[in-house]
Amino acid sequence: MLDSRRHRGLLSLALLLLVPAFSACSDDEEVEEDPAEAIEIIELTVGGVALRLDLDGNVVSGGPLTVAVGATVPLTARFLDEDGDDISSTLGDFELRGTSPTGVTFASTGDFTGTITGVTAGAGNIRFALYHVIEQHEDWGPHDVAITVQ
Repeated sequence: MLDSRRHRGLLSLALLLLVPAFSACSDDEEVEEDPAEAIEIIELTVGGVALRLDLDGNVVSGGPLTVAVGATVPLTARFLDEDGDDISSTLGDFELRGTSPTGVTFASTGDFTGTITGVTAGAGNIRFALYHVIEQHEDWGPHDVAITVQ
């Protein structure tokens, strides 16, 4: 009788130890993908002129970007996947951030919108990045985008 109780106790203990191991290996858990990983092209539209950049910040089409001294023009960013589809709506935890030199200013007006104001004439760059707000890091960029103030 003592042997059977001991045997059942050891069997129960073994089963208890195996349950966490099996549950940790569950294939039912889905790993949430980072929506920014689907981005292939970033399209910046400044005052009606579109400029497309690849993931390395290279201009692949459009441009050049210009703004007049004293003018403030709207900027909109769109994020496109490999099929050219706009996936900006899937980027809920992200925002476009921009920093600029003294000849031009960038002011954010929304997650993927802003304004650019020409301050002084000349050629320069605005540095843009796609910032992941929750994880507090840049998923794209920062990359310099050429702009001329005239």
